[in-house]
Amino acid sequence: MKELKLLLRLIILVNFTIIMSYFITRSNFLRIVKKVELTPEDFLKPIYKSQIYCLNRLEIKLILSVKQVLDDVKKGFVVLNKSGQLVDTFTYVNEYTHYSKYHLDKKCEALNSNFKDILIPVEIKFKAGESSIDHERVKEFRSWMKQPEIQDLHLNESSKFYDRMETKFGLKSQNRLSDNEVSNKGVQEISSLSITELENKIDNLLSSAFEYCDANEKNAKILLGGDLRLHTYWATSEKYRQRQIFPNNTGYSDSIVREVLLDYHNRFKSPLINSLIDYYIISLNQGLYFNKNIMEQLEFQPCRKCVQQTENIS
Repeated sequence: MKELKLLLRLIILVNFTIIMSYFITRSNFLRIVKKVELTPEDFLKPIYKSQIYCLNRLEIKLILSVKQVLDDVKKGFVVLNKSGQLVDTFTYVNEYTHYSKYHLDKKCEALNSNFKDILIPVEIKFKAGESSIDHERVKEFRSWMKQPEIQDLHLNESSKFYDRMETKFGLKSQNRLSDNEVSNKGVQEISSLSITELENKIDNLLSSAFEYCDANEKNAKILLGGDLRLHTYWATSEKYRQRQIFPNNTGYSDSIVREVLLDYHNRFKSPLINSLIDYYIISLNQGLYFNKNIMEQLEFQPCRKCVQQTENIS
């Protein structure tokens, strides 16, 4: 009888593991889909029912990759052309290379554990006049910032901290460090709209974006004449917004061009990209729930707070 109970418990546990679905955040899902390789033929596929002219190749790749991964998940097999690890981008002091976690559901405690981190100054991250990251200098800055004495000065004696930072790294005291809250914001990001409502939203964004481009001579020259609507990263990217825009044949200064690009990006392009992503998520996997086999293929690891505890209890 004892052996029979153990066997039944094992069968239940195996079946539970097979049918169990696990949740990942939208933000982690989007990081993973960027590791999918697309063929030249893939780029010929439409991303929407009507033509979209304002997205560059990288933005189109993101949307196509979302659709491909979700299609592949339905087939039970996903291929990444890079490691599923979240690679250190050298953006924050406490950032590091690690694997994303999957969860039992959206109520997991770890999904709400926000914390503040410090942005690494551009003058530290990039070599002077170059676009390449200065890894050694970032490493040195991180080590310096993690010293208890420096942390105490940063929290309690701001003027002394910035004097020390200027002496150590040559950064002027006006180069104030930015404390950013790093959160699991992907939990609430998926749209609650229906497919029809999302289509209406996308159509309205496309129509409004075209009207904005043609609203006046300045917008037309910047967004259409030089086709800079494809390259709003000149205004949004940490890497590019400090550099001279090239080519800039608009007849307007870089600062004015960036004002128009940023406004266009925030009002139309960013909402459009997010709506297209949600369009495919809601169509193909509304809750971003996946079985354990898919999680392993995507190189996600189980959350210690919810998944591993439940499996240990089982």
